[in-house]
Amino acid sequence: DEKDYDLFKTLFIKDVETKFVFDPSFFGGETIIIKGIDDYMEYIIESGSLFRSSQHLIGNSLITSKGDTVKVKSNLNSRGYYKDDINRSVSLWGYYETYLKKMEGNWKIVRHDFYSLGAEE
Repeated sequence: DEKDYDLFKTLFIKDVETKFVFDPSFFGGETIIIKGIDDYMEYIIESGSLFRSSQHLIGNSLITSKGDTVKVKSNLNSRGYYKDDINRSVSLWGYYETYLKKMEGNWKIVRHDFYSLGAEE
């Protein structure tokens, strides 16, 4: 959660596809689909600007491969501390499904989906 967006951006291909599926306790159960790294980065930077700090604990990864693609399913537990209210924070938990392909010798994320299972403020 260093907010090094330039470094973060290098993990993805230009035409990355992303999806966020929120349960009803967070963003009203909304599904957000974003195509392209520039729009994805805009969303990440804008949503991250709400918090003075945050921490994403990602673990228990299950890695499977099929052909030239690798799928990584990882559990997430995150907490964000709002900028506008020092006494307010939000916890969000769920999992990522991240798809990578090796391109020019480097693994790049081609699809990155998040599914929330719960949230609490």
